[in-house]
Amino acid sequence: MRNGFLTSLVAKNRRNNLKWRVPSAMVAAIALLFAFQGFSRADDDHNSGADDDHEATAITTCGVINQPGRYFLANDLKHCDSGLSIAVSHVQLQLRRHTMQSDAVPPSMISVNGGAAGLSYIEIEGPGTVTGGVAGIEFDNVHLSWVHNVMMVGNVDGIDIKASDITNDQTASTDNEFRNNVASGNAVNGIQVNGGNYNSFIHNNLSGNFSDGLQFLNAKHNVVRQNTVDANGMNGIEVGVLGSENIIDHNTALGNGRSGTFGLFDILDNNNICPPNNSWTNNSFNLNSPVCIM
Repeated sequence: MRNGFLTSLVAKNRRNNLKWRVPSAMVAAIALLFAFQGFSRADDDHNSGADDDHEATAITTCGVINQPGRYFLANDLKHCDSGLSIAVSHVQLQLRRHTMQSDAVPPSMISVNGGAAGLSYIEIEGPGTVTGGVAGIEFDNVHLSWVHNVMMVGNVDGIDIKASDITNDQTASTDNEFRNNVASGNAVNGIQVNGGNYNSFIHNNLSGNFSDGLQFLNAKHNVVRQNTVDANGMNGIEVGVLGSENIIDHNTALGNGRSGTFGLFDILDNNNICPPNNSWTNNSFNLNSPVCIM
């Protein structure tokens, strides 16, 4: 994504006091604003094309994926009120430029819940759009997995990364990569991490969300690099008091928090330590707290 690009705020039509509804035409218009860059591992390994569809399973309705393998959306899922759940490890899901959208409020449009045991080797690959859920994509106790080139717009949160048991750090989601995604125009955060360690967030556009672009609550040893986090209603990048030893560098965060009113910032570390408990270097911003972070 181009640094400094200010995402237009999505029209806000709240439904059930939980989320914004985004018309299909607006979803399509937002998609045209962003050019997906790069390719995921699957592009090299499988070419993401119809030539090897005999090895993959077509998905035509929402439901549960409970067998390992390769899957792809064969069509738009426009009434996906139950969402799509991944309940087993070693799954690759290709969206193939299709849209998943709900009429109600499913827990998440795409949910990967590892429970107590955890899941691993999940790949969710765009281009494609997920809209209308409590989260566009949710990871709970998920490891060694990827989300690439996906647009999350008009959800409550774009992406949620969690532990299946927030009191047990052993169930935190770890060693996942989120690259080249767009999480824009969501009712709360672009990405929220509350129980996620050793994850990478690289070259995402997290702009124009009602609250924070990227919010770390209980999050340690994560890498946040080369993201665009502009024009969010509250903070651009925020690290909570349980966020430590995160590396946050070479990001662009501009025009967040209504120009700093009401204690809002482009980048904010609530640990308030200089030098900080987290590593902030070479970021582009106007307003920061504490003032020592860079």
